[in-house]
Amino acid sequence: MSDIEDAGLLTIAHSTSSAFFELDLNTLEVKIKSGVSLSPGDHSMTFTVTDPCARWSSGILTIRVENDPPVITSLATSSSTTISEDLSAETLLHTLDVTDTQPTTCKPLFTGVPFVIKRISGSTKFGIFLSTGASLDYDAQNAYVLDLSCTDTYDDTAGVYTVYLIRNEADVSAIDIGRCGMYVQNLLLAEFNIILQSNPSLQYDLVRTYRIDIQCSDGRRPDSSVFFMNVLRNKPPVFLNLQNITSVSSIATYIGQIVFDVDISDPENDQVEFSMFCVPSTNCPFEIYHYINYVPVIKNLPLPSALVVSENSALGLSIFQVSIQDNDGADTHTYTMTSFPSDGVLYFDINPSNGLFSTSSSTNINFEGVSSTSFTFTITVTDTKDSASQNLSISIVNQNEAPVFTKKAYALSVDEGVAGTTLADPSYLFQDEDNGDTHKFSMTCASNVGYFSIAPTTGFISLTTNIDVDAAGSATSFTCTVVVSDGSFTDSASLTITVNNINDNTPRFSNNLFTYYLDINYPLNSVFGSTIATDADTGPFGNFIYSIDQTALGTETFGIQANGDLYLKNSLTSYGYGSSISFTVQATDTGSLQGTATVFIVIPQTTTTTTTTTDRPITFWEYPANPAWVIIAGILGLIIMVLPCYMCYKNGFSCTWRGRPGDYHEKLQEPSETDPSYLFQDEDNGDTHKFSMTCASNVGYFSIAPTTGFISLTTNIDVDAAGSVTSFTCTVVVSDGTFTDSASLTITVNNINDNTPRFSNNLFTYYLNINYPLNSVFGSTIATDADTGPFGK
Repeated sequence: MSDIEDAGLLTIAHSTSSAFFELDLNTLEVKIKSGVSLSPGDHSMTFTVTDPCARWSSGILTIRVENDPPVITSLATSSSTTISEDLSAETLLHTLDVTDTQPTTCKPLFTGVPFVIKRISGSTKFGIFLSTGASLDYDAQNAYVLDLSCTDTYDDTAGVYTVYLIRNEADVSAIDIGRCGMYVQNLLLAEFNIILQSNPSLQYDLVRTYRIDIQCSDGRRPDSSVFFMNVLRNKPPVFLNLQNITSVSSIATYIGQIVFDVDISDPENDQVEFSMFCVPSTNCPFEIYHYINYVPVIKNLPLPSALVVSENSALGLSIFQVSIQDNDGADTHTYTMTSFPSDGVLYFDINPSNGLFSTSSSTNINFEGVSSTSFTFTITVTDTKDSASQNLSISIVNQNEAPVFTKKAYALSVDEGVAGTTLADPSYLFQDEDNGDTHKFSMTCASNVGYFSIAPTTGFISLTTNIDVDAAGSATSFTCTVVVSDGSFTDSASLTITVNNINDNTPRFSNNLFTYYLDINYPLNSVFGSTIATDADTGPFGNFIYSIDQTALGTETFGIQANGDLYLKNSLTSYGYGSSISFTVQATDTGSLQGTATVFIVIPQTTTTTTTTTDRPITFWEYPANPAWVIIAGILGLIIMVLPCYMCYKNGFSCTWRGRPGDYHEKLQEPSETDPSYLFQDEDNGDTHKFSMTCASNVGYFSIAPTTGFISLTTNIDVDAAGSVTSFTCTVVVSDGTFTDSASLTITVNNINDNTPRFSNNLFTYYLNINYPLNSVFGSTIATDADTGPFGK
């Protein structure tokens, strides 16, 4: 407003009230009322201005409150899903995430399909659901394009969600990685791109969805599928600083002077065009000049999840291609990146000219060596004027690496010995870059199976069988292969085991006792017998020498040659006829192990001067022990003959057993009866009752007294006999002559101690040398007891 004459004397008033705006009379500024929330739409305010002469003028100010439409953020990252045609239960397919300052609701723009949009139970969000009882048929329709809308009551935002069906087929156990050139590992993505043609002229109001039928082949068989492309409605640009007002001096202006910068924002970063109309339109002194640099946009970042890269991936391996959009087609772009943690740039590179993200060409990725297994790379693209950045997350995964023996040959030695002997610690040297791996050891020894075993956890070696290198054909050296495994990979090393020959066998004589009969005048220095010893050891430990221990004789009467032959060194006359003497022969090996045997010399009684009597047997009474045992045998024989007569006398010369009653009731039929104490009743007083009994297949063992019901043995019962029964189940029947009743009766036969232990012979006779070694077994007396159970011990 202007009034040159009454400047400063004008009165300004707001003639109509507004729910949202008010006039500040001090500053004459229109302000938003405190504590109100603006409602989108046009809001008008009428103002009047009055001068001191009561002249006035009025004007209308229209304030447009623009609403930001809802933004369906979830469809930007997930606009489709795939379900089986077999699915029929109500299923949440997608949660609609909507951003708006106002409360929003979402609704379907589709009908006649088995899908609904409704609020998710327990949440403020809406979801796309498969309807309960849906009947899906891949052959009839293999995809559904669902149009939907979300509104905040002022503006609507449309969206499209596509549901693809999977045919009900058997599970596929493998993917043909050659199909369409796709290799789905994290190594190489040889992709075929669907490209938007130049100047496509897409119009949302005419065509919203394009169905693209795709077929590809690996040279042997084709495959086909369907791809749906949804067209999104273009969002208009928004003025950021209009409406506005500025002043231009008519004196200081010049052609081309910028009088105002119009700021706009386009949600899709579209290329925009400006146009301007003047009021009045005649000879408009202004024009709008458009020069704007379009900021490049990274289209395929960030990703929904981190890219997975395996350690030890090939150097220079392509991982990800950054894709950008820049409406300034002639701009040159440069790509750079930073990493957190910072050492990520050691393991990954980005091509500065084309944005190809790859592994480093010089540094290998070692899972155990990186500072972190998760890296975030901030990738920046610049067109020299503006730049854009997005994050790319990389996750390093561990690969199992094989354990490696750093020492490939080992040697152990062990003395020959018994099974279970553990050899010394092999001290294996191996490394495994996978920290925490559990290692197991195994071993093979070619054809030498069964000699050694290896502890799986420690790798210690043990003998699994007795090893005696003295046995014919025994090996003393074994070459084995030790294998270490982490469960997936293995490495091996050689192990040589040497078995040492030790002095583990004592020389042994062929007999423990050698007996010779020598005439008292046997010639000196003449061999009269041989004591042969052997040593099972091989090598030097198998050599031994003979010697004699005759200290008890007080003189060196006898001698022994190197081959074990015995000879007489001094006369026997000092011992006299009928004498017997003994001494010890010894065989001592080079390891000081010694075997012994006793030599017994008998000098027969004779008056002849024959030179030798070694071939004449000693007479019965010449052997000192014989008279003694004859006397003992005579005494025992006398006792045996007298004992039966004494027993007959004690028993009154009768064959009837007079021992304790019941001692033999198992074997002898007992005349006594046992009262079973039957309990029965009969209402007919005076009835006479008879008893009978059956015992199934056990016939002939028991009988029942008909009048008393008492049970008796009808045959001898011996539970010690093989196959004998100790429990009998019988049925007892009581009868009044017309009617009967029955009851069960169990009879248990007790095992008693009714058998005396008996020796296999009444007399055992043994012949012992007078110098027989103490504590040495010379015979056996065998006894048996016919009783079973504890009484048979």
